[in-house]
Amino acid sequence: MTRWLPVFMGMMLVVGSCLTASGQAPALQIESATYGVFSDGKPEPGKTITVTSAVARVVKDGRVRLEVGNDPFGDPASGEGKKLHVRYLLDGKPGSLTVNEGDTLLIPPPKLAGPLAIRKATYGDHSMGVTADVTDLVKARLRDGKVEVPVDNTLLGDPAEGVFKQLRVEYTIGDVELVKRTYEGGTLVITEPKAESTTGKPDAN
Repeated sequence: MTRWLPVFMGMMLVVGSCLTASGQAPALQIESATYGVFSDGKPEPGKTITVTSAVARVVKDGRVRLEVGNDPFGDPASGEGKKLHVRYLLDGKPGSLTVNEGDTLLIPPPKLAGPLAIRKATYGDHSMGVTADVTDLVKARLRDGKVEVPVDNTLLGDPAEGVFKQLRVEYTIGDVELVKRTYEGGTLVITEPKAESTTGKPDAN
């Protein structure tokens, strides 16, 4: 299983390399990255920011692993659901992905197949480190390859009173390690793919 190492809040890097047939890591270049609100696939004026440099900084050994959210980027549209759109070159071949806020950007996008398993779940103020372990509560809601959790204090408790909180879940699909975050008041949903799929939504180039 590929192992990933946390680097700082909201970002993670891969440990190890992704080698090509020649034994070298693939060449990955981030051409552009935009974070914010999109409508019909297009950025809404005044609600997106350019984050190309932030994404490019976490390229290592031809890979990117990044938890998409306000922590690494800032918040261009408070209270609205956002996306990260990335265009890149991998060994000279163009590619692009759109990833929802709270999900994990992986380049190259791995194939997802196999069972869904919950590894760890924490609820609270992650930026301050004031969280509670709610792994067992989230695991108990995993049924038939799907976990659905209302993110509220009634179910999860209140480890950071008066603070807007998040539920952060580390999970695997097959041998791919992923992270998903959902804000208080929302519903966290993770579904095991019924057929082989990829992380993120590949865009037409």
